[in-house]
Amino acid sequence: ALVTTRVRNRCRSLAVAGLVLALVATGQALSASESDPISFELSLPVLQTLGRLQEEWLNWLAAYYRGDEEEATMALESLLAGARDLGMARLPELSLGATAAAVRLAAQEDFEQAQEGLRAARQLDPTLPDVEFGAAQVAWLDGAYFGAVSHWFAGYVRLSGAPLKRQLWLTDLAICLLSALLLTGVAFVVVEMATRGPHLLRDLLGLLTSFMPLSLAYVVVVGFLIWPILLPSGPLLLVIYWSLLIWGYGSWSERAVLIGLWLLVAAAPVVVSELRQQVGQALSSEIRTLENIRSGLLSGALFSDVAALRAALPESVAVTHLLGDLNLKLRQWETALDLYTEVLKAEPDNPFALCNTGVCYFNRGDLDEAIEYFRRATDLPEASAAAYFNLSQTYSEIYRFEDAGRALRVAQEIDNEAVGDWLVSAASERVVALGGGIGRAEEIRGELFGGESGDGPEQIWGPLDRRLFPLAVAFALATGGIHLLRKRGSRRQTPPMPWWHGSLDVVRRALLPGLAEAEDGRFLSAYLALLVPVTLVTLPLLGHFGYAVPWGFGPSRSAYWLLAGIGLVVYFGLRVARQVRDRP
Repeated sequence: ALVTTRVRNRCRSLAVAGLVLALVATGQALSASESDPISFELSLPVLQTLGRLQEEWLNWLAAYYRGDEEEATMALESLLAGARDLGMARLPELSLGATAAAVRLAAQEDFEQAQEGLRAARQLDPTLPDVEFGAAQVAWLDGAYFGAVSHWFAGYVRLSGAPLKRQLWLTDLAICLLSALLLTGVAFVVVEMATRGPHLLRDLLGLLTSFMPLSLAYVVVVGFLIWPILLPSGPLLLVIYWSLLIWGYGSWSERAVLIGLWLLVAAAPVVVSELRQQVGQALSSEIRTLENIRSGLLSGALFSDVAALRAALPESVAVTHLLGDLNLKLRQWETALDLYTEVLKAEPDNPFALCNTGVCYFNRGDLDEAIEYFRRATDLPEASAAAYFNLSQTYSEIYRFEDAGRALRVAQEIDNEAVGDWLVSAASERVVALGGGIGRAEEIRGELFGGESGDGPEQIWGPLDRRLFPLAVAFALATGGIHLLRKRGSRRQTPPMPWWHGSLDVVRRALLPGLAEAEDGRFLSAYLALLVPVTLVTLPLLGHFGYAVPWGFGPSRSAYWLLAGIGLVVYFGLRVARQVRDRP
């Protein structure tokens, strides 16, 4: 009952989000004022199409819950046709609503109808990863556990179609791996103290017992070894301090690992700062707008975000070009024509704007102007096949078939395959528009954030220099003293000191990764042996280290725990088997 209630609530919220898609867009359009240069106005045909999307979504939802497959199919086809009329290929909010409806019916054990909902969700947005994670829930409720795992992995494959979610998830993964590397470094230093520490303890006690009792010498040594724990960030400073103390007792391979860990500690704040900056950019409404337009995604906030983008860069030629392409997709020829005119004032030889201006004139029925702009596009050195194809189509409209044939042959010489595709679709789209403005997304990103730079090493470490100086001096004195003491006590490199032998030695070496490798003098192997279990343990914490991914339906955290548990069992099982095999 709890699962059913939770799914029902999610279904209702996501369905409502889908239903208000047209209302949000319409509200943004109706609130636009002609005196506002940054508003995004929608024409009456576009508003009517958005209203039709709302109506057809209601029809699909009602037919789906009734089990009327024929009516649901008709409504779904009408939804997709309406999206195509707007030049869009994806309806993510409606896809989430369909997924939620499918999960709800699966919770009521109507699995056949749930699969119909998932099929509709995939058609409404073929790349949304949340649909596959929702399908994994349906499969799990149906007892198809292997199928659930398959859908779970398919959801991650689909992240390529969700740039924001992909970037947030990859950022979380990077921070998780960085944390695993740092935690492994801590474990490595602890293992080093377990194997090298007895030599250090011997040298310190040998010095102190020459002028104080043994019991007091132990107290002084313990204080000398752990005093950084009393400082702010004590655990981290203690690990760094220990890594310095054991420097003189290690081999060159150990020292190479320690140097790598010091560099990792120094680089970690810079890496996290850079990741934070990139995520901040990705979360901005302007970047989301660019990604949505580029991927043909019609979301409820699209038109308000477009207005925000224009407000952020009101003088940008690239943004003007992008908005021209968007209006061309929406078949708002007059608005697109005004925007392309602005672009051509700044960039008279822009081949994309010239070609698309001709498209606007063609669809307005002004064929002479269309020919003029298509000819200007073909006169450029980088003339495209589309410009010649459009010129050919326009000549055909005014019965200049000889000129049309010449232009078509040139277009075929440039790109025969594309011309063949255009001829097939010429019954519905007589001329071809180019996405030059949409292709300027990276240029717009640079205009938005080109002046920003993340916190470099100077900004991160600079304020700490004065506070770290006394601590660095103290660490240097302690390390130097230990180094001189070791030189007096033992000139030769001493091997690690195994600290436990006996009948349980196989278990000890198998279940304490890194320790056996360090005792054998294989210190890089020791670090890698620690890295595997630490990474598996931190894997279920993915997302706690970084940012919450805005999933509608996301991966189950229990799957991470299951994966980590299986990985740990396999890892330690292999270690036990190897120790038993190698035991004399």
